[in-house]
Amino acid sequence: MKIMYTFYLLLLAGPLHSHVAKMESTINSPITKDYSEMLPEELKKTLMEVITQNNEDKVSKILAQPLAKSFSEYDLRDALELAAKNNYVKIAHKLIEAGADIKERYCYALEDAAEKGHKDMVKALLPVLGSDKRDYSKCYFMDINYFNEKRDVALIRASKNGHSDVMKELIDAGANVNYQDNFGRIALVEAAKNGHAGAVKELIKAKVKVNAFNKNGETALNIAMYLRNVEVIRELLMSPGIDVSSKVSDIQRSYEAYLKRPAILKNLLENDENDKKDIQIFELFKPFMKL
Repeated sequence: MKIMYTFYLLLLAGPLHSHVAKMESTINSPITKDYSEMLPEELKKTLMEVITQNNEDKVSKILAQPLAKSFSEYDLRDALELAAKNNYVKIAHKLIEAGADIKERYCYALEDAAEKGHKDMVKALLPVLGSDKRDYSKCYFMDINYFNEKRDVALIRASKNGHSDVMKELIDAGANVNYQDNFGRIALVEAAKNGHAGAVKELIKAKVKVNAFNKNGETALNIAMYLRNVEVIRELLMSPGIDVSSKVSDIQRSYEAYLKRPAILKNLLENDENDKKDIQIFELFKPFMKL
C-alpha cells in the first residue's frame, strides 16, 4: 500500500514539476521573439524601439538579419532620423553602413541634428555627404543640389538656435551662409531674431552679406534694433560694409534729445532697462554720427 501511495505521489509531482519548470523558463526568457523569427514589419518596428533605447548591440543584430536586406531606403531613413535627433552617433554610423541614404531628398537627419546642436552627429553625417562612394546611378534622389540644400538649411537651423560650434562645422564643410530657404529665411536674420550674438559673429567671420533681406524685407540690424539687442547690434556694427543709413539719423536725433534732458530726468530714465539699452545703442552709433 505504501509503495502504491509513493508511486501516486510521484505521478502527481511529475506534471507539477514540469509546470513549475515551464513557468520559470517563461519568466527567465526574453519576451521578444528571436529576430530571425520576426516578420518584416515586426523587425522594422523592433529596430525603431532598440534605437530609442540607444542599444547599439541590438541594432547590429537586427541589421545583420537576412531580412534586414529588404529594408527600403525609407525604412533606414526613418531610423537614421531617429538616431540623429537623439545624438546616437554610433548607431547612425551602423545605419549608414547598412544603406541609410543621407543624400535622399526627404532625409532630415542633418537638419535635425544641427537644430538640436548635436555637433558630433553633424560631423558624423557631413563626411558621408562629401565622400559617399555607393552607386546612386539608379537612385532618383541623387542630385548634388539636394546635398547642398540640406547643408545650407542645416546652417539656418543651427543659426536660429545659436549653435555656433555646429555652424562652424557646416561652414567649414562649404555651407552657403547667404542661402535663403523655401520660407524666405536667412541664417543671419534668424540668428539676430533669436538674440544669438555668437552666431552672428560666426556668420560675419564667414563673410555673410550683412545687409541682406529675408523674404519679409527684414535685415539683421532692423531686427536687432527692434528687439534692442545690444550685443547683436554691436557685432553687426563692427562688420565691414554694414549699412546704417536708414538708422543713423533717427539714432542721432534721439541721442541729441537725450543729451538735452535735465540731469535728474536722465537719472530716472537710466534706471529703466529699455532706456539703458537705448543709451548703449546711442553710444555704439556714435562713430557713424555727424557730431
